[in-house]
Amino acid sequence: MGAAPPLTVVTSTYNWARALAQAIPTALAQTYGDFEYLIIGDCCTDETEDLVRSFKDPRIVWRNLGENTGNQSGVNKIALEMARGDSIAYLNHDDLWFPDHLDTVLTPLRERELDVVSAVCLEIGAAGHHYRGLLGLPIPSAPGAVDISPMTTSVVHTARAARQAGGWIDWRDTHEIPTQDFFRRLRYLRRRFAIVSAVTSLKFHSGDRKNSYRLKDAGEQEAWAARMRTDPELRCRETMTALACRAMSERPPRLAQPAKPADAPAGWQIEQWRRMRGLPPMLDLGNSEPGEIAEAAPRPSAVQVDGTGWALISPVPANPVCGGSG
Repeated sequence: MGAAPPLTVVTSTYNWARALAQAIPTALAQTYGDFEYLIIGDCCTDETEDLVRSFKDPRIVWRNLGENTGNQSGVNKIALEMARGDSIAYLNHDDLWFPDHLDTVLTPLRERELDVVSAVCLEIGAAGHHYRGLLGLPIPSAPGAVDISPMTTSVVHTARAARQAGGWIDWRDTHEIPTQDFFRRLRYLRRRFAIVSAVTSLKFHSGDRKNSYRLKDAGEQEAWAARMRTDPELRCRETMTALACRAMSERPPRLAQPAKPADAPAGWQIEQWRRMRGLPPMLDLGNSEPGEIAEAAPRPSAVQVDGTGWALISPVPANPVCGGSG
């Protein structure tokens, strides 16, 4: 094994090779390329391993877990133990990166000696819906305070800070959403974090697409990946659509779900989303079943931040939101 790379990229995946086939090329095509790429299967039983090995890129490290953890938090916990890089970035297996994502988030992380940096995800509404959203921007919640809820796909953090903050917690051991719990602890460790005001990825919420893991359709990812390769104005145009949706106070199409009971066990929310995705139950929640597409309240935001110790950074001219090859 050679010298440790400065960055580790992590993709957690489970039995959805068709979507993963679109995500991997967007990681390998980054303008910043000095990284190891951990692709970790959550006990995959389909053709995922054959797909990963077909890329034949020396940066890729494939590992398939012997037992299914049920959520990316379990896989990411193992990835943190495996990571050799000083910094860690994540690409969900059904999301897509623009080519400048890593450069955009790594620059402030290193130049400002921060613990965690996130960019903005462009949320793509489920097929048949025009909705676009901007995920990860600070939202005023009270005088002098903001809420921040970054997406895993948009985040880079130092490995040292992650370990000092306690790492990832299994979804069955927390009443919070594991990603929000982890990023909250990272931000509050030393309050050294920033948001880059640039769209660097596309987010496809599998929990908003009923039975997504049962159907295993990746037509959306395939179509958008093709557009990303051929349309230099895609990012600008779709960001403007997202701004228009926000200006009109449009809500994203969400799958309805039962109200959370007062005595809900740890992991209740993740178990509900697992059922929406068509995955087999791992927690006993009684007879509650996910509903159909419905206008529903947005997902709960992350913990409140008091406005100190963070920064909103505009991208450098080399990484514009509009134009360019990405």
